[in-house]
Amino acid sequence: MWNTVDQIIYFSKWNVRTIENVETATIEQGAFTYLTTDKAIWSINVDNVDFVRIPSKEEEFITGPCFTRILHFSWGRKKTIHNILDISVKDGEFIKFMTNNWDLRLVNKKNVDCDEIMKV
Repeated sequence: MWNTVDQIIYFSKWNVRTIENVETATIEQGAFTYLTTDKAIWSINVDNVDFVRIPSKEEEFITGPCFTRILHFSWGRKKTIHNILDISVKDGEFIKFMTNNWDLRLVNKKNVDCDEIMKV
């Protein structure tokens, strides 16, 4: 049995979709492809995704230096994320980081107009 996670995807223009029990997530030719436990395949155009949240089932918190990030997206959405771990930030097509409650976040840099970062 594969380890599965739920993913909450925030699309441009305020649409939100939760895909449950995701087994794999791969990037293929500009689209995410999700394979869920019920064998449904989701192909999503990355350009239409602002933000992805993968909630953790862990109950413990990680301690360490944290900061707050306020993201202003092209469509007018503003998203504030607290308690981002300093050591977890990876930059690429998507900015990837983890919060101190083990939630993994991915942000599509293409759709971000402004990025405010504040130390906690």
